Amino acid sequence: MALLFAGAFTVLQFVSNVGYANSTWSGAANNNFNNAGNWSSGGVPITGNGSENLILTFGTESGGSPDYTVLLNQGKSSGGVTQQNVAFFNITGGSGYTFNALNSNYSYITNGLANDGRTIVNSSGSLVTFNVAISQNSNSGFDENIWDAGTGGLLFNETVSFANKAKNLSLEGGEFNFDGGVSIANTTGSSTIVYASDDSTVYISGTLGIQGGNAGLHGVGVRGGTMLLDGPSGVDLIQDSDNDARGTRLQLEGGTFGFTAEDSNVRQASFLRALTLTTDSVVQFGDDVGGGEISFVDTNSASSSISENLLITNWNGTMNTGGGTDQFIFAQLENQGSTVSVGNHFTNITFSLDGMIWSSKIIASPTYPGMMEIVPGYVILPEPSTYAMGGVLVGALGFIEWRRRKQLVRKRTAE
Repeated sequence: MALLFAGAFTVLQFVSNVGYANSTWSGAANNNFNNAGNWSSGGVPITGNGSENLILTFGTESGGSPDYTVLLNQGKSSGGVTQQNVAFFNITGGSGYTFNALNSNYSYITNGLANDGRTIVNSSGSLVTFNVAISQNSNSGFDENIWDAGTGGLLFNETVSFANKAKNLSLEGGEFNFDGGVSIANTTGSSTIVYASDDSTVYISGTLGIQGGNAGLHGVGVRGGTMLLDGPSGVDLIQDSDNDARGTRLQLEGGTFGFTAEDSNVRQASFLRALTLTTDSVVQFGDDVGGGEISFVDTNSASSSISENLLITNWNGTMNTGGGTDQFIFAQLENQGSTVSVGNHFTNITFSLDGMIWSSKIIASPTYPGMMEIVPGYVILPEPSTYAMGGVLVGALGFIEWRRRKQLVRKRTAE
């Protein structure tokens, strides 16, 4: 049995590691991955296809140089690329590990534990940094790959890509940062969704999407977490394929999706596929002068569907006419099973604006002819002065709960 630390809190669970090889890093000699003196048990990890069942454990070092730095300098080479397979990175201690690559041709292929899909887990309480590209693969015994940032966080400074037959990726616990020129992409034909799950906060400073006509990163998802884009100014941060049969969608199942609020860059996230909202969620625009655009404008995509309550925050667009600094655009939209058209008003799609909660209304987009933009309609809930702590968001949550209860009453009456 292998003792694993699961989640942001030091939760212990026992899982079977039958068929897995466990190598434990000591860092006693130097920082080279291929140095036997750096491994206290299990020896230097093997290379090649047989290494996909490796469990690599990184705890407190015994004193290498430099401390808590691992240099990937081995792997299976093919076509000028050197890749090291591993099932599971288990970071349990240390003052903050950094994983570097010998050069830009080196990368890890992470496969996950077949019993639960855990691929990278940081339970050390310190920030763990990957300055090496990650290729995400899969085994057949689990539903999706899991990365857990714990309380220390995970930082990625190189690209993350998905190999053939890759599973979905669930980002859980703590804070994730995909920095600078990082892109998260799928260049193969496998269908993949990246989720911000379980109260994680995910910051993506690069681009997110698919590459090539046969690619298959089919979605960005939020399940109780927060995913905020902070990529290059004026660039579509959702890099969809030109192939109409492919394209990235957005799935909101609770939590928040949108833009960061640190600067004045112009943000753009244009999805070629649909928005699906199944649980009360939040769309956040950046609180800056540059503005942002979130759009679902490909007419070949299925209709976007909003079946629950959606709260839009930090919106700084143009009232009534649209086409302003912030825009929320759709080619096709359904609201609770009904087709949406210009002129419709909704109270389950709301705006937090000027200390009040506003309903929404649908107008013809001046930016995208034939498309629709959602803008504030009329005030439905002024912010009470008694909200000392929560402000308008407390009011919004109260309104959402009122709507939920009203819907339940209608359903019970119908039954």
